[in-house]
Amino acid sequence: ITSQSAAASSQSFRFVPLPTVPQMSCNDNASTGDFGEKLVNCPAGCVDGNVFGSDVYSADSLVCVAAIHAGVVTEMGGQVAVVLEGGQNSYQGMDRNGVTSLSRGRYVRSFRFLDYDGGGDVGKV
Repeated sequence: ITSQSAAASSQSFRFVPLPTVPQMSCNDNASTGDFGEKLVNCPAGCVDGNVFGSDVYSADSLVCVAAIHAGVVTEMGGQVAVVLEGGQNSYQGMDRNGVTSLSRGRYVRSFRFLDYDGGGDVGKV
C-alpha cells in the first residue's frame, strides 16, 4: 500500500487498534475480578448451568448463560458488557429466553448487563 500527499483538509481520519475482548467459557462466573464495567466474548452453546436472579444476577451465576437469560445474546454467543457490583439481599429467579434462573438469598457480589451495540457504545440498562 502506498500513501500519497494531499492538500490540507479540515477532515481526516485515523485507525486505532480495538481493545482485546476476553473470551469466556460457558463455565465462567463473575465471582472474581475488579468491580466495574467490562466487555467479554461469550461462545456459542452456553445454554445449561446455574443462574441465580433476573436482570441482576449473583456472581456465582454462569455469565454467558445469564446473558442468554437476560436477552443480551442468543445461543450463538457474542460480546456482552458486564458490570460487577456489590451483592444483593435476594435474587428472584424466572424462566426467560429458554433459560430457567433460580431464586436465592443474599450473595456478596452481583453482576448485570449493559446495552452494547458492538460499535463501542455501552449504555445502562
